[in-house]
Amino acid sequence: MAPTDDVESAVLLDVTPAPYTAIVRGVNDTTGVALVEVYNFD
Repeated sequence: MAPTDDVESAVLLDVTPAPYTAIVRGVNDTTGVALVEVYNFD
């Protein structure tokens, strides 16, 4: 499941279904565009 590119990050969580908020930051609190993907693994 690990990303193949060193500049990418990943988090694998086992959580119950509910609304969640993703807060992302760049290096030194820089701004930019983030893509957050959520998958359901059974």
